[in-house]
This record gives sequence, C-alpha cells and structure tokens, in this order.
Amino acid sequence: MQSLGVSVTFLEGFIKEHLTLVKPVTSKSQPNPGDQIQSASRLETRQPEEEPIHMDMFELVQSVIKPQTATKQLRFVELHHGKVDVNGRPLVKEANVFVSYPWSADVRQVLECLVDFASRQSAKLKGRDCYFWLDAFVVNQHASQSSTTPDMLEDYMDKTIRGCGNLLQVLTKWTSPLAFKRLWCVWECFIADRASVPLHFVQPSEEEDLLLKSLLEKGISSSNPIANAYFKLDSRTATATLADDEKVLKAAIEMYIGFAKLNEVIKQQLKKHLVETLKQRLETIPEINNEPVQLAHYGSLISALSISDTKFLVDLFQKCLQLFQNMGKDQWNSDTVMCYTNLGAVCRAGNLTDEALKYLFQALDLEHKRIEVERRKVSNVLADIYFQIGSTYSKVGKFKESLDVLLTANEIYEQLNEDVEQTMKTQRKIAWIYNKMGLFQIAKKVYADIIEFAPDQNMVPVALARSALGDVLVNEGSHYFAAQEVTKAIEILASQMGHQTVLVALNYNKRGEIYRQQGKLSDALADQEKAMDILQQIYGKDHPKTGTTIGYLAAIKNSAGDFESSLDLYFNALEILKGFSTEDTSDDQATVSCQIAGVYMKMKKHDRALETLANALSTRAKLVGEDHPDISPIYFDIAKCHYGLQERKEAVTFCSKCLEIEISSIGEKHPQIGTTFCLLGDIYKDIKKYEPAFEAYSNAYRIWCQSLKSNHPHLKKLKMTMDETLTLVNAKEKRRQELIEASKPSMKNQIRRSGLLKPSAHSLHYSVAKLYDNHDHKKEAVAMYRRFLKSVEFALPEEHPRVVTAKRRIKQINHPDKDNGSMMVKPRSIQT
Repeated sequence: MQSLGVSVTFLEGFIKEHLTLVKPVTSKSQPNPGDQIQSASRLETRQPEEEPIHMDMFELVQSVIKPQTATKQLRFVELHHGKVDVNGRPLVKEANVFVSYPWSADVRQVLECLVDFASRQSAKLKGRDCYFWLDAFVVNQHASQSSTTPDMLEDYMDKTIRGCGNLLQVLTKWTSPLAFKRLWCVWECFIADRASVPLHFVQPSEEEDLLLKSLLEKGISSSNPIANAYFKLDSRTATATLADDEKVLKAAIEMYIGFAKLNEVIKQQLKKHLVETLKQRLETIPEINNEPVQLAHYGSLISALSISDTKFLVDLFQKCLQLFQNMGKDQWNSDTVMCYTNLGAVCRAGNLTDEALKYLFQALDLEHKRIEVERRKVSNVLADIYFQIGSTYSKVGKFKESLDVLLTANEIYEQLNEDVEQTMKTQRKIAWIYNKMGLFQIAKKVYADIIEFAPDQNMVPVALARSALGDVLVNEGSHYFAAQEVTKAIEILASQMGHQTVLVALNYNKRGEIYRQQGKLSDALADQEKAMDILQQIYGKDHPKTGTTIGYLAAIKNSAGDFESSLDLYFNALEILKGFSTEDTSDDQATVSCQIAGVYMKMKKHDRALETLANALSTRAKLVGEDHPDISPIYFDIAKCHYGLQERKEAVTFCSKCLEIEISSIGEKHPQIGTTFCLLGDIYKDIKKYEPAFEAYSNAYRIWCQSLKSNHPHLKKLKMTMDETLTLVNAKEKRRQELIEASKPSMKNQIRRSGLLKPSAHSLHYSVAKLYDNHDHKKEAVAMYRRFLKSVEFALPEEHPRVVTAKRRIKQINHPDKDNGSMMVKPRSIQT
C-alpha cells in the first residue's frame, strides 16, 4: 500500500473544521459566532483569562479521529483522498516526510512544528511541498493491534521510512525531550540511519528559544543539565507501551547497531541540527550580526558543537573583533579575549598552527592587561589560554615549549582551586609530555600524585591517569605493573560509565598490547576480542576504532610468526581506515602502513617494505610536516630497510635524519634515541668502522642507563655488544701501531728520495704527514700537518703550495662529508 502523507493545508483545514471538537469551551459565556477562527497554531478557543487547555495526540485520536472514521472503519486520510486546496494542490499525496513523535506530545506543539519545518526545509526537499506521514491520520486506528515481529519491523523500514526519504523527529518538552524516552521514536531514528535516510529535528519555536538561550549562556559542558539531556542521552532507558513491543525493539537494536552507537548517531545529528539552526538565525536576524557580544556567543556555541567549519568560524570571530573595534570598546575586555581564544582553538582544529598561536598570544596579552586593570593576580581564563597554547605546541611536536606553558597553566589552576577536573587534565598532559621526552621517572611521579591527591579514587580522571601510567611503565620495561594499572583503569571506567563504552574498549586494546609484548598471546587475543565486541556494538564493523583493533589482532599474528595472516588483517584495517577522511584516521593509516612494513622486513622483503614506508611518510608529512617527532620512527624504519638491503650509506643518512629530529624535539634522554644510536652502531660495525660504532653504542648505553631499569634486557644485550666492539677497536689500534712501526724504514727512504739531503724540521713534518696520509692514518696525518703549519708560520707565505695543501687536507679529513660528498655521517654526540 502506498505511504500517504498530508499537507500543511490539510492540517490547517483540519484544525479549523474540528476546532470545537477538540475541547469544548468551559466558560459560561458563548463565543461570538462572527469571530474569526484562530490560525493553525492555536487549537483552542478560550477567553483571555482562561488557562491553556492541554490535549495530547492520543486524546486527539480518541476524540476526533476515531469518531470521524468509525462508520467506514477507514484511515482518516482516505476520507480526503482526491481533494485539493485553493491552489489546486492535493491535500493527500505520497508522503516525503516521516514524522516521529511521542503520543504524549501536545497537539498544538506538534502541528506548529510541522508547519515551521515545512517553511524552513522546502529548499532541502528540492522545492517540493511537504507531505507528512503522521500516524494519527494515515494509520487505520480501528485495526486490531497485533504483536510486533522482526518481519514487520523490516517491512516498516523498507516500505515506510525509506519510501518517505526523510525522517522528522519532533522534540517537545525542551528540558528533557519526550521523544528520547519513547522507544518507537528511538527505533525510527535507528531505521533512518540504517537506511541512509536524512534525519531532521524540529522543536516548538518557544522551546527552541529557551534551549538556545541555555546553551548560549552555559555551554554544552556537563555542568549544564540541559546540555546533558540532549548530549548524554541513553536510548536504552526508552520504553514502549506494550511490553512485547519493547522486548522485540530492544533486541533488534542490540542485534543491528547497539544502543551505544545509536546514542552517538542521534547526538551527532542533534549537533548538526543545532549548528544549522544557529546559522539560520545568524542569516535571518540582522540584530545578532550587529551585536558583537551575542555574535561571539553564537560563534562559541557553534565551535563547541562542530569545529570543522574553520573558515566560517574564523570569519565570524574576526567580524566580532571588528565590531568591538568600531564600538571603541577596550581591547582587553573579556569578550574580546574570548574571541581571540576561540580563533586560536578554531585555527588549531583546522591545522593552522601558526595562526592559532598568533591569536592565542594576543588573547594572553589582553588577558594580562585585563587582570592588571581589574587589580587581580590570575584568572581561570588566563589558565585556559595557557593550556590551549601548550596543547597547540604539543600538537606540532614542540614539547619543551609546551611543557613550560602547561606548567604555568597548572600553577594557576592550583592557585585558584576552582576546577579540579581541569587541573587533573592539565597535569595528565604534563605527564604525557614528560613521557614523550623520555623522562619516565618524572612522568610516573606526576601520575602518582594525580592518583594520590584525587578527591575520589573512583573518578574517571583517576582511571585515565592510571591508564596513562601504564604507558610510562611499558616504556620503562615494567610490563607486569603496567598491566596492573590498566586493569584498575578498566574496573573504574566500567563502574562509572558502564562496560560497553569506548574508554573501556580502548583500555582492553592497551592491556592486550601489553600482554602481546610480554609474549602472553592468548591473553592478548582475549582482550582484543573483548575490545572488538564493544566497539562493533558502538560503531559497527567499519569504523576507524574497529579498524585499529584489527591492527592489534594483526600484531598478535605477527608475534606468533603467522606473517601471511598478519598482512591480511593489516590490509583489512587499512581498508577500513581509508573509508574515513579525518586527520586521526590519516595518521592511523600511516601507523598501519609502518606495521605492514615491519612484517615485510621480517619476511626479508625489504623492497616492499620501502614502498610501504614511502607511502606512510608522505601521508604523515602532509599532516604534521617533515620535522615533527612522529616522522622520526618512519625514518628509523627506512634506515633499517636500507641496512637490510646492504645500502649502508643510505641507512646512515636516514639514521642521521632521525637523530636530528629526535634530539631537537624530544630531548636527549629518550630511549628511542638510544635505539637509533644502536642501529647506527650496527651499520658502522658492519662496515668495520669500529671507533664510530663504539661511540654510537656508548651514546645509546648512557641514554638507556638514565631511562631504563638496570636489569632491562636491552641494557644487558647492549653491554655485551659494546664489549665485543671495544675488543675490535683495540685489535684495530694494535694493528695500526704495528703498521706504523713497520713503515718507519720506508719513511726514511721516502724522505731521502725527496731530495732533501739536510731536511729542515718543517720539511720533515710535511713529509711524515704525507706518509701518514697515504697510509690512511688520518688522525696522525692531521697532527703532523698541524705541526708543519706551526713550524712554517713565519717562514712560508700563506699561498705557498705546501701550506695550502696542508690546510686543505686537514679540512677534508675533519669534514669528509662537505668536500667528498660522502653519505657517511658521524652521529651527533649526546651530552647526558
């Protein structure tokens, strides 16, 4: 049967025709027959002093729809099929908007919403009139109510909502929308998402005004109960009138999508709806655009709901600043500071880092002036600006600068002692940077303080701190204790947020990876499967987070030596990630590509590995630039590939690039730098350059001694390698001394053959230097060349051939790369 819908004109006519049937007038005075009938937005006729009469949609059906259709037992729309309005448009036609609403909603509010939606959305419906599938009118209310079955639900989805092409969710009771409490409304949102049908929302105008006013004044943080009603909804608590219906609907939602993912779908669509509503108001209410304070609040709310539209938000905040300037308002007022701060946040989200820092530092300067004018010392706004600057620095890999700024922010937060959660968030960020810089002991101390001094040990921030502490312990080599901390984090998160949540799943990922590194592959597999079950229920099978979990499963196969299965899983994960085009997924693609290259290296397919790493390098460089610390691991892997291909010069080159980035960004104490020095030492040792190999190993050993425990297996293995290399260095030195002794007679003969019967001291020095040079004894040659230059300092002119030759050879020996074009680069010595 065709899905019919009713027009706005039909609704207005229905109200006019049946107005007296909705609720009789209770006043003794009779209405004047000559009075004009009220508009469609009014459903009752009453004296001005009377209270508004409430009638919900259920009462409408019982008192109007059923009596009108009782004789023929038809749907109400069938009584009007074929009728047209004054413009010749049919009153009943194929529906193009499915209306989802709770039957407890007020009639007047529902019909007002439909009229309002029709006027707003006609352009989105490509110029067509709205015809609403409203069950009160289009469903036969006399038909017997049969039990809901899965087959009926499938038919419901395919033939009704998919056929309409749009779903309109009516939100009434703005403080806690009724639609989110009715299971059928929740189910209809799920169907729209599954069928890729656009989901729209509409509210009564007066309630929309109140909602936006609350959000503009208090934001969408958890401290605003109105925001929580919309953005922390739990569709699992929705109910249906019939217990059997509720059971079938909830089972179907669990099977197809899961309540957690459905909540996310609804929340994202709600945010999109609110952003569109705010933008429409900016376009249709000129007064807002001329009032900078109100305009700034609109921009702040839009950026909090969706910060992806960078250009729109930048233009909006710049317009606010221009309006403030035109008004002659003091630059250091709070609203101007807010505009600069929001500009920085928007630019940072759009990867416009330089612009973000420019705006944030302007905000910082103005806030300092504002504090000085108001004769205060600090403010929460000042701390927030410092926090944003620190976050911006860390995003581009400038950890030292980030650390300095975040420490200042933390000092202010602790001094004010007003926002405990923000203080803990700042401290976690500081500890994270210490961890990135390889300062594990300090990072552990910061995390331990967060946990110890938290007001409640079961807070979510405490769980996050324990989870991050696990990362530090892994880097330090304490995998056993790391697994314990992550386990505690899982227990806290499950008790506070529920087991089927993203954070719980991500911590299963983390603990599973710890078990894999310990060699506990069965435990690792169990944890990754738990994470996969949760994430698939929340996001489905083709979400980036499920793709990342597939990558963890691939790593387990790799550790087990099943390289082919590992590659299959990695390529599956990569395919899922490529289906999304966000910044995070692009970086995850680069990470998975590096993991694929690692498998190829284990399989000795270094050429394939190099191709994969080249793609990873290109992807990540576009995101973060070529000097970001996240680039150095790719350079390290490329160096390993070249080393595996016996291309040692190229390997040394990429090792040097890796060291340059690491030392400049994460400091000189991070164990990753020690790993790079180890690879460099292996390369030098392989080409029998034992002195630079020993120097590289020594640098690695000094770094690891500061960051790793004394019994760490890496340290033991490195110490053995250093001893072997030192033996080779001593053997080479002994051989060199033997060669020098053996070359002494020939040295005298060469001096004699040079024609100097009575050589002067400087001639002898020059000849000995040339002899050392010819025998490739570079160090001794440089020493002799210098002695020659000192002896002829006042005897020979600067342009004398021997003087020129001696200076040139000293320079070439000391700096071989600059003159000879060699790819061999000596490692940078680290002062630790």
